[in-house]
Amino acid sequence: SRSIHCNCRSTKWSWVVAQKGLEIRHSSQKLVPKIISLIIAMIAFMENKWRVVQGKQYPSDLCTMPTKFLRGSLHCVIFIDDYSRKCWAYLPKDKTEVFAIFINFYAFLTTQTWLKLTCLSTNNGGEYISNRLTEFCAENGIKREHIAQYNATSNGVAEWYYKTLCERVQCMLSIANLPNTLWGEALQIAVSIINWSPHNSLTSGILKETWSGKSTKWN
Repeated sequence: SRSIHCNCRSTKWSWVVAQKGLEIRHSSQKLVPKIISLIIAMIAFMENKWRVVQGKQYPSDLCTMPTKFLRGSLHCVIFIDDYSRKCWAYLPKDKTEVFAIFINFYAFLTTQTWLKLTCLSTNNGGEYISNRLTEFCAENGIKREHIAQYNATSNGVAEWYYKTLCERVQCMLSIANLPNTLWGEALQIAVSIINWSPHNSLTSGILKETWSGKSTKWN
């Protein structure tokens, strides 16, 4: 009888374990979607945190055009948000105007948006290593990243933009049969088209929406 009692107890214990196992398995099936949702939320949080860091870095480059613009400009200065790839283009008449252009661009970011420029990536051109620009960046806590000049590998974002803008400007002027002296107007149009277009480096949205964090209402 003792052996039978033990078998009954073991059978009862096995049934209890099996029942608890089913309950645990059932509860785990309910927990899996919650765990997945939690992981997705954590990934989104880390991406958003990374975006804030990346949104503060702006590569810049100065390009010299072969033909003088109708308004007297021969150069083009571009600033690019390293995360959203949104671009700003300015047309200085001389390289010495780069410092004043950067001051205006920095004031625009700090007063008109919630973003703050903390890192400026440029080449070692004379317009970017001037004492005035170096002192201004040091006073405002802007980190400087100097890369090799005319090196597409080191300054890939700015070099890609320069190449893309030149190709689009040439296409627009050629198709419209316009003189090369209007490259400045075509350049501004090309920048606007790019900023209102999606990019393969972004998961969703267009460049301007990703940079501002606001969706565009199309009426």
